[in-house]
Amino acid sequence: MMLSRPCTSLLMFAIVAALPVATRAEDNLLKHTEFKMKGEEVVGWDDRSMTKQKVSVDSEAGHAAARTALRVDIDKDGSTHHGAILQNVRVKPETTYRISGDIKAGSKRMAYIQIKQWTGRKQEERITTGNNEKEGQWESLSEQFTTGKETTLLQVHCRFRMSQEHIGKAAWFANLSLVEVTGDAQKPDAAPDADKPAADGTDEPAAPAVAQSSQGLGHQGQQTR
Repeated sequence: MMLSRPCTSLLMFAIVAALPVATRAEDNLLKHTEFKMKGEEVVGWDDRSMTKQKVSVDSEAGHAAARTALRVDIDKDGSTHHGAILQNVRVKPETTYRISGDIKAGSKRMAYIQIKQWTGRKQEERITTGNNEKEGQWESLSEQFTTGKETTLLQVHCRFRMSQEHIGKAAWFANLSLVEVTGDAQKPDAAPDADKPAADGTDEPAAPAVAQSSQGLGHQGQQTR
């Protein structure tokens, strides 16, 4: 039976109307992932490192897809503290997300990505990817997690070690993504990985400023150690 043009239009509308939830689930919640500098700051990102290092945007980082990468050159001894360049993202409670990104570093186990969950000004669970396991090569890291019952904000941290042994070396971050995971794409949380940095214990919470937007806190928050 042939459908009339109005019926066909209504059918197509119904199909399209059912798509947005699945489509939005794959949207990258991170902004400014094609890194740009404004003066000495990375647009949309906040450097909370206790010991400030040389931060730049590298357009010749050798990544196969990303046009630019965030680059951190370690030129000062930051002791046991891990540097952190972060972005705030508004999220939904009890929802599964996946953080992923590509990392390259001048020494093994120098860099990783970390998620901090916040309920108001209280820090909740931390999630970390593994460290880079190679030297001077791009590696893809990811981790899937579920937000807490009252979590409404995440901090996505690009983290890097900056002890004396790392002076003269650099870490790069590119192709960063935070997406909501729905339906069949969900999977059980992986077992703890001994190679992952354990909520490293080398830093203190940097509470988000309530009035700030999800694209960075400027310089009003505490620094991360």
